[in-house]
Amino acid sequence: MEEWEEWPKLVEGEEPEEDGGQFPCLRELIIINCPKLRMFSHHLPRLLEMLIDICDSLRELPQLLPSLRWLRISKCPKLVVLPSIQSIEILNLNNCNQITTLFDSDQPSSSSSSLMFNSNHLSSSSLMSDSDHPSSFSSSVPAAAAAPHVHNSIIFPSLRDLEIVCCPNLRELTDILPSLESLRIENCKELCVLPMLPSIKEFSLGECKGMVLNNKIVPHLSSLSSLTIYDVSDLKSLPNEFMQHLTALQELRIYHCKELMVLLQFEIGFGHLLPSSLQHLSIYDCDNLGKLPQSMCNLHCLKELIIEGARGLTSLPDGLHNLSPLRILQISNCENLESLPKVLHTLTSLQEFVIESCPSLMSFQQTTLPSALQELKIIDCKNLESLPMGLLPNLTSLQSLVLHGYLNLKSLPEELHKLMSLQRLEIKECPALESISDMGLPTALRDLVIINCGKLNSLPKGLHKLTNIKLLVIMECSFLMDCKNLEPLHTSGLHNLTSLSSLTIGRCRVLMSIPKGLLPTNLGGFSIKDCPILESLHEGLSHLTSLKLLEIQNCPMLKQRYQKREEEWAKIAQIPKVIIDHKRQ
Repeated sequence: MEEWEEWPKLVEGEEPEEDGGQFPCLRELIIINCPKLRMFSHHLPRLLEMLIDICDSLRELPQLLPSLRWLRISKCPKLVVLPSIQSIEILNLNNCNQITTLFDSDQPSSSSSSLMFNSNHLSSSSLMSDSDHPSSFSSSVPAAAAAPHVHNSIIFPSLRDLEIVCCPNLRELTDILPSLESLRIENCKELCVLPMLPSIKEFSLGECKGMVLNNKIVPHLSSLSSLTIYDVSDLKSLPNEFMQHLTALQELRIYHCKELMVLLQFEIGFGHLLPSSLQHLSIYDCDNLGKLPQSMCNLHCLKELIIEGARGLTSLPDGLHNLSPLRILQISNCENLESLPKVLHTLTSLQEFVIESCPSLMSFQQTTLPSALQELKIIDCKNLESLPMGLLPNLTSLQSLVLHGYLNLKSLPEELHKLMSLQRLEIKECPALESISDMGLPTALRDLVIINCGKLNSLPKGLHKLTNIKLLVIMECSFLMDCKNLEPLHTSGLHNLTSLSSLTIGRCRVLMSIPKGLLPTNLGGFSIKDCPILESLHEGLSHLTSLKLLEIQNCPMLKQRYQKREEEWAKIAQIPKVIIDHKRQ
């Protein structure tokens, strides 16, 4: 309906009916891609849901929508203002360039008395061009809660969820949104002030000016539990006036605020400006953040602390060990971080500790970790010295140990076998690693991954004792790279791993075939990768009784033989799933 310009209030020759409206039964209305439509019928008494998208000329909406619960308007660049809709619960605005405020007080409210129109008995209508229809538009809307008793001057008294994106001229919302629980504002750079939000629980602000938070009449958001701030380019700190009233805040997330230098403004002398109720604190890609406030060490409810991309950060607060409820601590891409707190073992609830891409971090020598720790990841800390001998043995609850890009790691502590809870050991890109453990590995181990450890000259001793192992990955290790028949794997007792369900072997430059009897008979999945002269698998796979998956990647000679679908293919055709270079055969 690209030529449709106007939906008149009353069709010529028709008489209005007593119950009002041309479409008294209409509950769902979708109008998409009607570029010439300027306005349409102003009275739809039972309409519950309305979606309007890509209507370039639309200037006004119906003034009387007494039952509307859900409204989404997108890409209507000439729409200037919305009517007051007393029943609206969910409102989404996107790319409405001319809207400066949510409501013009000169316009009538949808609570006004009804007008009478002729009726056409419709229950749902879609008016769109090119048969477009939004799959995300649902005909079911939550039942409207009883609207609070409010004065007639309050706009949108029932609104619970408001999302406004890319409305560049929006300057204000309204004075108060009494029922609003969720608010998201993105790319509204002229917005200067927020309304009063007595019921707000979630607030997300992105690509706006920092003055929205710095405004002297910023509302007291005492019910707010989740706050996300991102891409606020001029935000240098969180203003005191804003933060000190967030007494119920549990989640604080800050993303891509490049000018943020300190988390709190004027911390000293203002008490604990971070809300004591805070449970989750995440800061991502705030390049100029130079330090974290000392007062954060008094957050006795904090469970999760994630700092990523704070390139100006050189250390963590000394009192971090006081955060006894802390469960997750992740520090990554902090290029100038030089040290960790010496005492972390008092974090008795800590379950996950991740340190990643911190090239200035030199040593763990003075750091102790809590025995309750379940997951330890050290990734791409290129200048970090080898693990201290006493770091691991007391981690009796450790279930996962991941070491990536640890350039100076030459060996793992001998006490590794004492980690009786360890289920996953993953070692990647540790070029100096020569041995894993002469004392063997914990018998509870289920996953063992060793990739690109060029100097590693053998598998861990006692591999055949791993009676619980399910996954084994070995790629680009020196003891296999120049091996023609994978003899080291046979010597280590690979064929005795009856619990093994998945095996990956790769980057064996001179491997030509897989010997019979090397693999355990009940292996379920086998992957072979980057073996340029490997010609045949049949002998090595012929005795496997449970193989369901065979994956071949970057083995050109093998691929050529199997793609001919002749004699060689017939030897593996019984395998249910064969994948060659990411394509299922």
